Amino acid sequence: MVLGFFGETVRDVASGAIEGGGPLESMVRIVTQQNVQTDLEMNGIVVMCMEKIDEVLMNLLRAATYVLPDYTSSTRRNMSPTATAF
Repeated sequence: MVLGFFGETVRDVASGAIEGGGPLESMVRIVTQQNVQTDLEMNGIVVMCMEKIDEVLMNLLRAATYVLPDYTSSTRRNMSPTATAF
């Protein structure tokens, strides 16, 4: 459901238009409290493997954004009267 609302942002991160990392890199940065502007302070081979895994994960997420419905185009005006009663 989250991808239905933020699909465009996920596609931008996956394509590199928005600076950021994949899910694995993001988790490592949160745990180690490093921001996106600094290089990861880890072994180069580990970073390279993590980037390749993130590339696969981001491609899967990008593909999922095209499969899932775009919830941003749905508004309360487009819903049936019974759905807006709540």
